Amino acid sequence: DDMLAAAATLRPHGIHATFTRLGESVSDWPEAEYVTGHYLGALDRIKAAGIICEPSVKPTQLGLDLDKERCFENLRALAERAKGCGNYLWIDMEQSPYVDATLELTKRLRAQFDNVGVCLQAYLYRTVDDLKALREHRISVRLVKGAYKEPSSVAFAKKADVDENFF
Repeated sequence: DDMLAAAATLRPHGIHATFTRLGESVSDWPEAEYVTGHYLGALDRIKAAGIICEPSVKPTQLGLDLDKERCFENLRALAERAKGCGNYLWIDMEQSPYVDATLELTKRLRAQFDNVGVCLQAYLYRTVDDLKALREHRISVRLVKGAYKEPSSVAFAKKADVDENFF
């Protein structure tokens, strides 16, 4: 498996890896269940290989657009498997319309599992406030700059402004 081989080359340098399956916004439950199964299997392979490689999952890949509760159950299954494997689960942030739902799912999951964190995007105006709120819940955050085309009403448009907000 290429992902595991790449992560293994980083291990001697003390560098941990994060991986994600590309794609988002699944349109049917069989696909959402397939993606969930992919991550469950990957967690087992990571444990067997004895490496540190943490999944980062997109809620829309697990069915958020179809049914938030079923999406939560998929996330819960991943958090439980990650915990059993001695691993960590990151929840990826997607476009701005998904921020509130993603943060809600993260808080619910974190109430049950201590091995769950969330990704925040520095290009969104709200990120500083979201970060403060997450710290109150003791939720780990992976901060990225952001990759979606967002309206200027919700996000910084200039790279310099995003960089400044990131720092």
